[in-house]
Amino acid sequence: MKTLPLGYGGAFALCVFFSHFLTAQVDSSFIYQYDPLRHDVAGFVTLQRTQISFRGADGETGLFQNYNFGVGVRYRWRGIGLALAVPVVPLGAAEGTKPKAFSAALQLFPGKWYIRAEGTLLSGFDTPDESRADDNMIFTRINGLYLLNAERFSGRSSLNFVNRQQRSAGSWVVQTIGGYLRYRTEGGLPLALDGQPDFRLRTYDHVHLGAGGGYGYNWIFGRFSLATVATVWAEARFYDFADESGGGAGTQSILRPRFQTISSLSWQPRDFYYGAIFRWRPRSTAPVEPVAQYQQWWLRVMAGRRF
Repeated sequence: MKTLPLGYGGAFALCVFFSHFLTAQVDSSFIYQYDPLRHDVAGFVTLQRTQISFRGADGETGLFQNYNFGVGVRYRWRGIGLALAVPVVPLGAAEGTKPKAFSAALQLFPGKWYIRAEGTLLSGFDTPDESRADDNMIFTRINGLYLLNAERFSGRSSLNFVNRQQRSAGSWVVQTIGGYLRYRTEGGLPLALDGQPDFRLRTYDHVHLGAGGGYGYNWIFGRFSLATVATVWAEARFYDFADESGGGAGTQSILRPRFQTISSLSWQPRDFYYGAIFRWRPRSTAPVEPVAQYQQWWLRVMAGRRF
């Protein structure tokens, strides 16, 4: 299991390599391209909530959540962007729990692609009835969207505010996605399994790989834009888990459908831009023990300037 993240890391490197040769000829009446040698800096605030549960022989555990407010900064030069975020205020936490979320993201902007690689560390989870203040979760994700109509629909404009969409347009998209998740409990999580009624979950790991597609559209109102990209994909998940003694059931796999939507609202007056991005990924249930059921949404509001 621990070597699998290298596999999707290699896939990401190949994706970046080949995307170098897939640049788009942009229709300038639809997309205004700023000088690629310019760079920009943006500050942002983020509201995020991640929820996770596990399925046992007696049903699902409570829905543990990490809910907080954070701040961060994004820097972009040419076709590369880097964003860092740190937690500031925990929200909705049970007494004794201080949920935190640290994240870093790398964004690449080749002409026909929107590529985002991110890593997040979450610590402190709870339910209305239970505090798991010392549990933590790490997940990494690589999301690649190939735009079939990149000449008129700009992922750089719709999802990153790098260029500016001038006329409304849409595009079908092809999606590839990969990721790794590790959840570690402190003291073990009681989770009765078939044949193991006293099982206590210590660690849960999974790698997921998927492919699918969807559609995106950007509505333009003067210098304002409202964009949404919705995708559906089939996801293969390879997972294993262990109790406090290190015993588990070995690596197993399932195939599940997943859904995601990314929306943005922006205003771009000349060298400045102001916008909000909302991402929602609902949970996908699986009747398999002890597969994690998780969902996440975050809202990011940013203000930036091009130099």
